[in-house]
Parts: sequence; C-alpha cells; structure tokens
Amino acid sequence: MMSGTSYSAYSRASEKTPLLPVTTINGVPISWPTFRPTPPPPPPSRPIENILLALSLFLSFFHVFILYFSNLTPAFLVPLLLPLVPGLRIAIPAALPTAVAFFLAAPLISTHDRRNFTRCLAVFLYLCGSTLGAAIVGGDLDRQLK
Repeated sequence: MMSGTSYSAYSRASEKTPLLPVTTINGVPISWPTFRPTPPPPPPSRPIENILLALSLFLSFFHVFILYFSNLTPAFLVPLLLPLVPGLRIAIPAALPTAVAFFLAAPLISTHDRRNFTRCLAVFLYLCGSTLGAAIVGGDLDRQLK
C-alpha cells in the first residue's frame, strides 16, 4: 500500500476550512452577498405636506363649526355662512367617492416618495371641493326658497 506517502494537502484542512475556494483581495476574504430585502428608506418630511395638513385641519374645523355650531355665528356672518349649512349636508357625501378613489390610488399614480404628498393633496382638494360645492348648492337652495 502507500504507507510512505503523506497527503499534506488534506492534513492541513480543518473543519473551519471552507470547501469552496475563497476569493481574497489583499488577503481579506470576500464573502458572498446576502440577498435580504432591505426596506425602502422612509420618505422625507416635506413642508408642503405639513401646510396641506394644516389647511385640511382648518377646513375640517370650519365644516364642523358650520354644521354643528352655526348658532354661535356672529350676526354679520350669518348671511354668508347660513347657506352653507344645507349645502354641506349634500356636498360632503357627494364628493366622497372621488376623494376615496384618489386616496386609495395614490401609490399607483405617484412615485414612492410622493405617495404621502398625493394623499395629503387628495384630502385637501376633497375639503376644498366640498366647501365650494356647498357654496354653490347652498346658494341655489337659498335662491329657490326666496
């Protein structure tokens, strides 16, 4: 048999030695890249989003005030704000389906970093549209009653 032959290549191997060849750069082994999905970075906060949210909050408070606290309105504003009461009751549910569709479609119609801006804009435009619709409908109802 081969009693005098030594297998030096196999005797140097240990359990920690990798079975596949390792590529090194300047003596530092390169590991295989890990394929873990990384979450996208959070979108940066933009001042325009904060402004749109503040204006939306103001308009929603205005709607609540007109609908539920119109009896506290000063006398000189009553002719301006009183026609909005029946108009808001019609305009708010009438404009809602379009606003919901744009809010839900925001990820599809905008890029990832613009998704929040698109949703803020959809809410703000819904509130503006319902206020304008209330003014138009309320004015028409007021003229029909006179």
